[in-house]
Amino acid sequence: MNKFFSLAVLTLCITGILFVNCSSNKSSDEACRFQTTMDLDRGNYDAVLASPCVSSMQIGAAWFGKAGFDMKDVINRFSDTGSNTNPNDLYVFMTSLVGTVDANTFTSFDNAKTAYTLVTGSTPSTSNEYKDARFYESLIDAVKGLSIIKIAIQDPAGILDTTCDLNGNSISDQVDATTCALLTSMSSTETCSSLSLASLTTVTNITITKLASGVTYSNTFTAMIITTGTVTGTCGQYTKLLYDDPFSPTGLSVATTTEDRCDGTPASSDPDTKWPCPIDNAQYLNFVTALDASLDASITGMSDSLFSGATVTTTDVQRSINDVKSQHCCTFPEVWDPADPGSCACSSSELAAYLQTMIP
Repeated sequence: MNKFFSLAVLTLCITGILFVNCSSNKSSDEACRFQTTMDLDRGNYDAVLASPCVSSMQIGAAWFGKAGFDMKDVINRFSDTGSNTNPNDLYVFMTSLVGTVDANTFTSFDNAKTAYTLVTGSTPSTSNEYKDARFYESLIDAVKGLSIIKIAIQDPAGILDTTCDLNGNSISDQVDATTCALLTSMSSTETCSSLSLASLTTVTNITITKLASGVTYSNTFTAMIITTGTVTGTCGQYTKLLYDDPFSPTGLSVATTTEDRCDGTPASSDPDTKWPCPIDNAQYLNFVTALDASLDASITGMSDSLFSGATVTTTDVQRSINDVKSQHCCTFPEVWDPADPGSCACSSSELAAYLQTMIP
């Protein structure tokens, strides 16, 4: 065979092999991206997070999904409440938007937000993806704030039991118990008489140990055992925790607790009812300040007006989130300034009053 002909054939073969390999790699990358998108649409969030071709936007969406939320649904819910004057917005948030919340929910929120912060785009000032990522960060902060409320008022099974109303005030007894804890953190003489409770007992200087890990919390707690009526099933008795806080006027603040139950010293008088476990993450321990910080972060992010969504929708969403703080936290004599939401803070008494608006 002519050596020049052989060389030409060899060259074509090599070129052909390289072409096939390049095509194969391109096809493989496209297939990976397609599969990742399908997994995200189907709610296979662990598969998305394990994908070798996943984007930061998809990681953020997957972690938000693991927290129990879909971004489109969240936008629609906020848009609906922001476009009307329904006085029961909090009830809508707690029943139709925020489901069961546990400690892992907040880890997922934090992971989602971290992923979205990594979205920069080639031209950040004009990139729609960049704008959307900033918008989503603000939504996560808003939902995080509402989830802090939900974890405080849900029962150990993780639901808001609106059927328990033994004191007959048309408000969930679990909500009344949280309201009482907030009021008590503001005044050492508080008896929660306005809530028509059956009884209120406090147990001071409790050291709490987490059952699953054996970890002992460094804080000292005061437990409030709140009874709203004759205990029937899961209705009638609720336990809330206050923790020693030198920055509180009473030296006590309401602790954010989870659905888990912990041992404590002294022990609960009811062997079947352990103390509620404080949340592990220190940034969420103080119920009031954690909620306020989340709302401030959300409102500040929204005010940047970077998002690329429809103007009407985003305006309604922004109004809905602003209303939580402007109508229920920044009350007289404080003045609401949307440009500086941190200039007025949510107080325990304001949040106690806000919870009492949650009527079906």
